[in-house]
Amino acid sequence: MSDLLKSGRLRGSATFLLPALLLCALPFYLDAFWLRIGLFSMAAAIGAVGLSLLSGTAGQLSLGHAFFLAVGAYGYVWLAGEPGPGLPPAVAAVLAVLLAGAAGGLFSPVAGRVKGVYLGVATLALVFLGHHVLLTADSVTGGF
Repeated sequence: MSDLLKSGRLRGSATFLLPALLLCALPFYLDAFWLRIGLFSMAAAIGAVGLSLLSGTAGQLSLGHAFFLAVGAYGYVWLAGEPGPGLPPAVAAVLAVLLAGAAGGLFSPVAGRVKGVYLGVATLALVFLGHHVLLTADSVTGGF
């Protein structure tokens, strides 16, 4: 035990474990407002990480990242919710990721042919197209 304390491994794991346990316990004690803020923050963080990978690592300009987030989010809600098949949350999450990937695969022939600012314009058009489709698909999205 003293070797563990001297090496700092126990202290390092406790430094990681204590905040992780605190974050896991918070949803049981917070009210709905803070849970909603946390969910929106996590959704924005997922979008920011994806956009950072796309524009920073790959060096591509994409203005349509919100469309793929919307496809995944609406796909999950429909797959796990009442109007949809009501799948278990883990299965619905995997299928929603595959659905967003399929939307990206359908857009890849366009993305493969354009470069630079034209890719940004094409992806921006995708956002407007997706916005219109998601607003008019009342049975899936509930409308506005």
